[in-house]
Amino acid sequence: VSDDVSTIFDNPAAMGFIKGTQFYLGGSFVSPHVKMTNAVATHSENIGILPVDVTGDASQSNVVKSAVVPEFYAAMQISPRMHAGISVTVPWGMTSEYDRNSVVRFMTQKTALKSLNITPMLSFSPLKNLSFAAGIQAQYLTMDLSNFDGTVMGVPLAPADQATNLSMDGWGVGYTLG
Repeated sequence: VSDDVSTIFDNPAAMGFIKGTQFYLGGSFVSPHVKMTNAVATHSENIGILPVDVTGDASQSNVVKSAVVPEFYAAMQISPRMHAGISVTVPWGMTSEYDRNSVVRFMTQKTALKSLNITPMLSFSPLKNLSFAAGIQAQYLTMDLSNFDGTVMGVPLAPADQATNLSMDGWGVGYTLG
């Protein structure tokens, strides 16, 4: 619907058909049910030694965490032909976490990915039924990974009793046209 402010997520030119000022705040509750049952894993204790069976928990419920995914849109008519708007969304996000004693702990223990996308935009309507728009997309992404596979006392690929963590984050910039 071209006069609903949330359409600027897909097409920023839809702002050209909004009268006055509109705000939209919403969200979704995501509650996946992921479980692991009867898992089996092997691991190489050192370089050159054959893999051995990993002992530990072979089943787990609620591997993936529930989350609220928010979204916000706003558009304001600056003049009869100009609009300004902003979209704030969370396009990616999920956290999975296995128990410290899980049989898959040498492959994965925790994976967390979260992003935030902020898109300010402007539209111009040269004709009554025609609108053009452009915006800058700035997206922040953070990711945390951990497992129990690391270096123990200088020996590579030895099973570790402490999780190895890798965290990264950063900004990306793009654009949107409509």
